[in-house]
Parts: sequence; C-alpha cells; structure tokens
Amino acid sequence: MARRYHFDQNLEIRHIVTVPGRSKEALFDALAKTAAAEVPELERDRIRDRLWDREQMLSTRLGNHIAMPHAQFEDVASTVVVVAVCPDGIVYDAHENDLIHVAFCIVGDQANHLDTLSGVAVKLQVTGILESLVEAAQRNDADRVFRLLTQADAGDEADQEDDHAAGRRAARSRRVWRHALDLAPAVGARCIILHTSSALARNYQVPAELEQEVYVMTPEDLGMPTHGVVGNAAGGISVSLLYALTEQRIRQNDVILNVYGSHDPGVVDTIQVTDVEAAFRLFFSISKELELDAATQRVMLRVVELAVELASEGREGKPTGALFVVGDTPNVTAHCHQMLMNPFKGYEERHRNILDPGLAETVKELARIDGAFVISGAGVIESAGTYLRVDVEIPELPSGLGARHAAAASITAVSEAVAIAISESTRQVSIFRHGRRLIVL
Repeated sequence: MARRYHFDQNLEIRHIVTVPGRSKEALFDALAKTAAAEVPELERDRIRDRLWDREQMLSTRLGNHIAMPHAQFEDVASTVVVVAVCPDGIVYDAHENDLIHVAFCIVGDQANHLDTLSGVAVKLQVTGILESLVEAAQRNDADRVFRLLTQADAGDEADQEDDHAAGRRAARSRRVWRHALDLAPAVGARCIILHTSSALARNYQVPAELEQEVYVMTPEDLGMPTHGVVGNAAGGISVSLLYALTEQRIRQNDVILNVYGSHDPGVVDTIQVTDVEAAFRLFFSISKELELDAATQRVMLRVVELAVELASEGREGKPTGALFVVGDTPNVTAHCHQMLMNPFKGYEERHRNILDPGLAETVKELARIDGAFVISGAGVIESAGTYLRVDVEIPELPSGLGARHAAAASITAVSEAVAIAISESTRQVSIFRHGRRLIVL
C-alpha cells in the first residue's frame, strides 16, 4: 500500500506492507525490499543484512507487540519509514509469547537517523494509539492502521472535522482559561505559564483579562534542545520548568499554574499545578550536596529522573542496571574504552542531548547494553556501551555493590564527574562524587 503520511516536516511514512506468517526472516525481507524501492542507492540484500547486524547487537522489540528495526548508511541522503502489519504475529526474539504485530522500519542516512527514531517513538507515545494499532494489525486491517497513524480515524466518527466541532474546542479552550484565572489565586500561584513552542505561540489566544498574568515559555526561549520536544505536550513540562529553575526564571518557593494543549495547536485543554519546592526536592538536595553549576545541575537531575524511572520500571518487566557518568568529559574519556560501536557517534550535538524528552525511550532501550553512558556537563551524550578503565584504589564499597558501582566510584575519584549507578538486584540508584557514594535513592 503506497501511502504518504508526515509525522512532521522531517518524517514521512511511505509504505504500509502486510507480512503473513510468523517468520522474522520474511518480515526483514519484505521490509528490505520495500525500503530498497524508495532508496535507489541501496540494494535489498544490503538493507536486510544491516537490519540483521543491528538486531544481533540488541533486539529492537519495544514491547506492546511493536518493533522498530532500523539501519543507517553513510552513503545515502534520505530516510524512509516502512510500516509492516503482521496479522499472525512475528516470533521476534526470545520472548516467544509476546509476538510482534506492527513494525516500524527506519532505513536511511546517518544524519537524520537518531532524530527519526526519536520522532517515531515520541509520536507513538503522544498519540496513545499503540493498542489500537496492534488490534488493527491483528485483524489484518492495513487501512485502519494508516488511518490511525494519520489520525484520520476517530472511531466511528466522521473522518473530517467540521466547523462546529472546531468551534466547540475553541469554546472549551476559553473555559479552561477562565478556570485558570480563578484557580491561580486559590492555590497561591505566582503566575500562569503557557507552555508551547515559538512556532505555535502565535496560535494561542490568551483572553484580554489574562494578558498580564500569563507568561509564555518556549523551549527556544529557554535554550532547550528542541528536535524531539513535543511542542506543548505534558512530557516536556518538567524539563521546561527545570530549565526555568536553573535560569532563575522561577524560584524554590513558587507555585506555578501550567497551561498547555495536548492535541490541537492553539487550544488549551490542561491545567497543572506545580509546587516547585515539592516537585524539585531532589534537585535542591543534589545541588546542595554536589555543588554543581546551573547547567550541570539540570543535566544531573534529568539523568537521575531517567535512572529512577529505569530502576522502578525495568525494561520489559525485568530489572535493569545502568551507569551514567556526567561532566568533566576530557578526563573521563581518557579512561574510556568502547565495548561496541558507539550508537551516538556521528550525530550532531543537538540530536543527542539527554535533556531532550524525545530521547528518553532511546536512552532507556540502550541502557540494556553493558557499559556506561558518558554525558557532558551540557547534557550531550558522548557515548554508550563504554567500558571505564581506572587504576585507582577506592574505599571499600558497601556489601552487595558490584563492578558497576566500583566503576562509578573509580571514575569519580580521578575526575570531577558525577556518576549515577542503578543496581539491577536492589533497584537502588546511587550517586557518586570524588570516589564516594553520597546519595542513595
């Protein structure tokens, strides 16, 4: 089925193919054949082999019956996304009881590869359509899959939005603004913040009575990495406030009323109250204990947030250990040895910043690889799967802490870096500085 659908201006799905049976080999053959027809510089066998090579490194199954096989090439100048519908379910890896029914295959140039991976992951998370996609694929309904991806299918409702529906949403938006105006003094909010992007800010009609009360906060204004930020979605609110806090736009004792829209640009539908001191208690604790500069503070908190999420959630229901090393990159890299091909090598810095909410799932997936993430004080992920070689004596670690925590203590003993280690067995998150474990979460 040749269809074209833009996730955004840089990401386009070209084809949806149906793959019967349960063979992973048949799936990869179909994906490679379809992708090769769109990328004339590449032969089918070369694409298929590269997909398999990537699979041997780490399974690209995302859970929830979804997989995202991908391959990048140095000698192509475009990226293609092919969607496969697998009604019988593909036996994808060792999880034989968890079959794959939808596969998003990304093939293309290195420059846009990580950006495209993040774009697909973010889009699937924001739209909340995974269950519907899988259900449609199990029914072998490729048309339904396409409509879900284009958001042209709203259950049994009409496909096209009429003026009356648009008017209802605009009226609902005005009611949300009025509630925000009433709620702000009731909860002691110092200000109301509209979260959006610079490109969308002009679409929001702030009522006249609120113009002096509303501050517009955009990722661009805060200097945030924006390639994977989901405009005005809830996922970016915490990171935006973190930036605002380290830039002293908001203060520790503030209560903030956040207003944003989850679906339609220009329409607000959500109010969120944030008690800054309560929401960022960990930030203030870490800042006091570790004595970091403002930029490194927000990077640290973001890494700790991801580490806590990994520790509590694991990956695919199983506990996951991980190690993150933040800051003092020149001294850290002097003790590094790459255990496998660095998945972040060759990408622009703006495409690999840990502060970008769009990279969260990519980082969590790569956390399953042995070795450490090396991250600069500005948040740029320099490498993953990195082995730390440090010949230094460190104080004896508490019982039960193994090689990962020893590496964390050692690298911080010979550098000004901070290390965050997740214990796979206890699911504790430990923060190391100057060779010592300072904080346990």
